[in-house]
Amino acid sequence: MNDIDLSGFDWNPIGEVDVDAGPITSFTGIFDGNGYSIKNMSATDKEYFGLFGVIDNAEVKNLNMENFSSEGVTLQQIVASPIAIMASNSVISNCTTSGDIKAYVNSSFVGQSAGVVGIILDSTVEYSSSSVNISAGYLGIAGICGGAINTDINSCSYTGKIFDSSTGAGIVGVGENLNISNCYTSSNISTAGSMGIVYQLTGTNNSIKNCYVDSDMSLWLPQGASGGGVVGICYADGANLAIDNVIWNTEKTPSGTSAIENYNSTITGQPVGLKTAEMQNPANWSGWDTNIWDFSTYPPTFKMYTPVDASGGGSTGGGDVPIPGAVRLQIGSDSSSTSAIYVDTSFDLGAFDVDFLSADSCAAAIEDIDEVLSRINTKRSEFGAVINRLSSILESQTTTIQNFTSAQSTIMDADIANESADFVKNQILQQTSSALLAQSQNLHASIVLSLIG
Repeated sequence: MNDIDLSGFDWNPIGEVDVDAGPITSFTGIFDGNGYSIKNMSATDKEYFGLFGVIDNAEVKNLNMENFSSEGVTLQQIVASPIAIMASNSVISNCTTSGDIKAYVNSSFVGQSAGVVGIILDSTVEYSSSSVNISAGYLGIAGICGGAINTDINSCSYTGKIFDSSTGAGIVGVGENLNISNCYTSSNISTAGSMGIVYQLTGTNNSIKNCYVDSDMSLWLPQGASGGGVVGICYADGANLAIDNVIWNTEKTPSGTSAIENYNSTITGQPVGLKTAEMQNPANWSGWDTNIWDFSTYPPTFKMYTPVDASGGGSTGGGDVPIPGAVRLQIGSDSSSTSAIYVDTSFDLGAFDVDFLSADSCAAAIEDIDEVLSRINTKRSEFGAVINRLSSILESQTTTIQNFTSAQSTIMDADIANESADFVKNQILQQTSSALLAQSQNLHASIVLSLIG
């Protein structure tokens, strides 16, 4: 297996979508990138663009999207995101993205473009990062998800730039009932409404935990509001938000910016605003999981990660992607992202309690047992995929060694043949020289004798 370079291809997303009408066809199943990269995928003047149009009941994992490029020139609704335009009941895990999104959208339309997925419902995004630069849209522009409902976002980071847009947020543009944990943004968001984590939040079940904002939002031009260091608008339609261990850099936002612009919503806990120097102080990071966060520098980054180059090629600079419980297996001769396999060894059966006292409890127990067996089979499949890849790599390297040995032997044979030819040539020259010398001596002797006689 190798990286895929789509330079020069006019890519059409896998699975058709009409954001107004809904999915036309969807991708279902598992797409495992095995740590390889899809490079230079691009499109111009397409309303919807990404690797996938729609994924449903699917899993996309271990994939790097390098130098993604989308430029729209139509004044209609644009949704562009590297991994997928829309996702539902799905998991996006251990993916990284880099590149540029430019969608020139009329302000009367919503362009939900983002660094990972455009619109996502009832799903999970985890261990993923984006450094995509986004210049697009009116509402729902963000580093990870443009619009998200009933979705968990865990261990994700955004390090790109959002500009020339009406709004922009580091993690989610427009969200409802979100659980965001162990995420950070260290980006540049220069829009009319710049928000660190979420721009607009509704719903009765929202939480933001162990996240920080270190993004430069100093060019923020507020439109009648003063808030947005962490959450821009928290609506009063029964919205609830729980805040736990959330930090934001107050020196990178305009003077007077509040952490959350609250419209009579119920908020538990408050983000902690720190200055740049205070964010460098270890004492201000108590309670953060040292198994996830690397505190060798402040603000911290993820401790376990797969390095990816944001510029395309190489192995650093694209952002950190944590893989808790991962084991790194070196399979190549260098440190590039395609020269190692990360094996997720973590496994948890969860709570397992069966009751056979009634027909209903027996039916529930059977469902629980099926769920446990499904988890075991899924983990076995993951390990099987790793074993298959290691076997493939072993065969490939064995073939390479055999070819190298054969080539080396051929070269050595050719060298010996060349030396042998030179030896024979020199031997012939030597014999010829000796013969000519002897002939010359005989000639001289006969001449001398003829003069004497």
